[in-house]
Amino acid sequence: MDQKTDPEGWVEMMTVKAVCSYSLGNHTQADETLNEAYNILGPASYSGAGIEVLSILAILARYSETYDKAYEYLDQAMRIAEDPRFHFEPARILQVKSRADLDSGDISAALTSAQECIIQCIEHRNRLVLPYAYEVFCAALVASGEFEEARFNAEKGIAAAVFTEDTRVTCQLHYEIGKSYLKEHKPDLAIAAFNTGLSQARAVDYLLWIRNFHLQLSRTYELNGAYKEALDHLKIYTDMQAEQFNREAQRQSNELRSQLELQLARRSATYERQLRDQSETLNKELVHANSALRDLNEQMQFNSLHDALTGVGNRRMMQRFFRETVYSDTPATAVGALLIDLDGFKKVNDDFGHDIGDEVIVAISTRLQNLVREGELLARMGGDEFLIASLQRTTPSKLQELAETVIRDVNRPIRTGEIVVSVGASIGISVCPVAADLERKLLTTADAAMYRAKHAGRNQTSIQPVSDFAP
Repeated sequence: MDQKTDPEGWVEMMTVKAVCSYSLGNHTQADETLNEAYNILGPASYSGAGIEVLSILAILARYSETYDKAYEYLDQAMRIAEDPRFHFEPARILQVKSRADLDSGDISAALTSAQECIIQCIEHRNRLVLPYAYEVFCAALVASGEFEEARFNAEKGIAAAVFTEDTRVTCQLHYEIGKSYLKEHKPDLAIAAFNTGLSQARAVDYLLWIRNFHLQLSRTYELNGAYKEALDHLKIYTDMQAEQFNREAQRQSNELRSQLELQLARRSATYERQLRDQSETLNKELVHANSALRDLNEQMQFNSLHDALTGVGNRRMMQRFFRETVYSDTPATAVGALLIDLDGFKKVNDDFGHDIGDEVIVAISTRLQNLVREGELLARMGGDEFLIASLQRTTPSKLQELAETVIRDVNRPIRTGEIVVSVGASIGISVCPVAADLERKLLTTADAAMYRAKHAGRNQTSIQPVSDFAP
């Protein structure tokens, strides 16, 4: 075979070479190889081979975010594909264009291109491209907020993917379904969709998507307040990432060793210099990777102890506070607590929606943080309920003074954009001696006091009777 007698066969080999160059990170060489291949075709560029080269050039341009160049290649390819002999090709070109539209942020164009691609596939029975057309169409629908329509078409895409047996596109479609539910604030349905995708990826040991789904499940469980499940999935993800890094490091090390052994036979001095340089580079990469893993572990630790919305402590931090208080080498004698439940918050959610409700919770959290001293605990117990626990303020008078300040600050109007809302606070005050059952007794007595404040008319405090403080 040579380029004169069989230009299309020669170009096919050059296309494979270009893809390999791109995979190894040499993007410039890949682009040059493909342009050379297109020139070799000459008059034969008006063929399926020409469309193939132009489509890959467009994909590489999309990867490098040079969208004008990508559209130029796609326009050339579409002009060739107008020939009736290539009736399968417009669908493939439209699929690449729709992905470029989506990546460039032109959602409207992506919807149009993907829809045209689906029509082309159905009209010409192009079952190979059809699932990929649905994949982009669904992603564009999710980006445009048409969530039900996205899920409807995702199911079509999943059915179409049975023919191609491409697990990647199936996983992507399940991922888009999960994203659509997340945007609708339906985390339970999102979790179900991500778990379905995870099962599909596991069935064929698709490591990339197994990692992706574990990471997304971790984030979704965290948003849903299920921190144990979030940590479980995050641990699997980080373990897989570490394993992937180790495999890649080993691969690079083996590749480097082979290259250096070959160089050793030629020039010992060159071999030693390259070995030193490459080893230093690898060590720097390992140090960087270890640092990244440490940062990730620290972030995981922080996330496990803090509320995702407000950044204040969560129940896990509260439990650690009580545990450390009870088992401290120099234990305190008593702990004072304010259990704060917002009044009127449900009406804010009902009237203005959960996004405004979240902004209110964040604003209240900030105000409470300004009232808490160093060493005291502020934790969001869930929903619109907060706990302040103190080893410093343990007398009813000091706690009453703090509670009144809390009510005053909570009552101040909260502005979110053009909307101004107000909420109140019912506060239960309790003091308990430090003992093994500190957490249970303190929360039980504070909860009872808080409900008395609610029943007494709301937006006020109630102190648990002294008799209830007895061991």
